[in-house]
Amino acid sequence: MSRTTTTTVSITCPHWCRIEPQAHADDLWNQGGVLVHHMPEIRINDAGGFEQAGSDTLPAAEFSIGMTSLSTPGGRLQGSSVIYLDGHEVTVDQAEQIAAALLEVIALAKAP
Repeated sequence: MSRTTTTTVSITCPHWCRIEPQAHADDLWNQGGVLVHHMPEIRINDAGGFEQAGSDTLPAAEFSIGMTSLSTPGGRLQGSSVIYLDGHEVTVDQAEQIAAALLEVIALAKAP
């Protein structure tokens, strides 16, 4: 014989999570008791495009950056966050390496 009770659960979301706390509560059972937090996607584009010597400017493709993380209802992180670079999953460590490499390449691109 099973027993059932009703209880109140406090949901703590990071400030960047775009999911409403009630939606987290509604999906808590389906997610195994953890919350899946979603950061609003950042879309990056450059309307100026690529300047080409002797030809028209080429458009630059837009890309996106996002992140998800898991936590308990009380806000304790569960596992690693996943960062999305244009739909590709990368770890936080990989993202840091990519950021450092980008800064290095940007410095070279801006050098006289």
